[in-house]
Amino acid sequence: QLQNLLQRRRSIREFKEVPVDAALIRKILETASTAPMGLPPSDVNVLILDTRHKVREFFRDFCNIWE
Repeated sequence: QLQNLLQRRRSIREFKEVPVDAALIRKILETASTAPMGLPPSDVNVLILDTRHKVREFFRDFCNIWE
């Protein structure tokens, strides 16, 4: 199953203006929290950018860090 998942994965560069259901986001976060990691869970952070405005704001702030 893992091999199939990795072979079928794709980068998405075009997004729809449709919000992702909060229940789906919770399910993804719950699933990710059970994944093995090479560092303590307290060192892992998740950032949810749920609007185009937040994505642009994050991108702007991120770019300013690297100037």
